[in-house]
Amino acid sequence: MTILLTTQYLEEADQLADRIAVINHGRKIAEGTSRELKAATGSGVLHVSLADHGQIEAAADLLSEHLGSAVQRSPEGAELSVLAGDASAANAAVAALISGGFAVADFRMGAPSLDEVFFALTGTPETSASETVSERERAHS
Repeated sequence: MTILLTTQYLEEADQLADRIAVINHGRKIAEGTSRELKAATGSGVLHVSLADHGQIEAAADLLSEHLGSAVQRSPEGAELSVLAGDASAANAAVAALISGGFAVADFRMGAPSLDEVFFALTGTPETSASETVSERERAHS
């Protein structure tokens, strides 16, 4: 039996689906198990929190420049996430933040979430996925 679940909540898809297809602008751009999609991203994700939230934009710019990837902000804006090639690149990025005068409150490196996989595949934050669907629905109304 096959059940098709469509959702913009990627945590839900990660927990419930055996196979996942990522659709962007009406086209399938990737398909596989959650583990396969995360592995295909090919990178770990560096998560950084700053002691001074007023430095978030400048820190995001530095991380993006240093790691060559777009930086994603948490919904509350307190944490930055960015794809890092490996632990060495992540360490160098954190060192660049510290030497740049940023007070790093916390950092960690881990496997990407499906949200981060979506972001890496599409180049757009996952929050815009629901906006894109809404915009399409309005266009067809």
